[in-house]
Amino acid sequence: MLRIKREDLQYIYQKNEKKGVIIDIETFEALMELLEDYEDTTDFELLKTEETMDYEDYRKSRLKQDVRDKD
Repeated sequence: MLRIKREDLQYIYQKNEKKGVIIDIETFEALMELLEDYEDTTDFELLKTEETMDYEDYRKSRLKQDVRDKD
């Protein structure tokens, strides 16, 4: 698990308010990977709740649609 030490962060201030953070590239890449993993997990959970269709039924419906599109 990624552990970020607060002392390793460099803050950007504007009018005495924190407006940004500078982090090293390794930490940034690790954060991006964690974010992608999280998004993949949430996408997977969403897909589990969606209605499914048998492949053969899907194929038949696509073939019918393709025939209609050619007309």
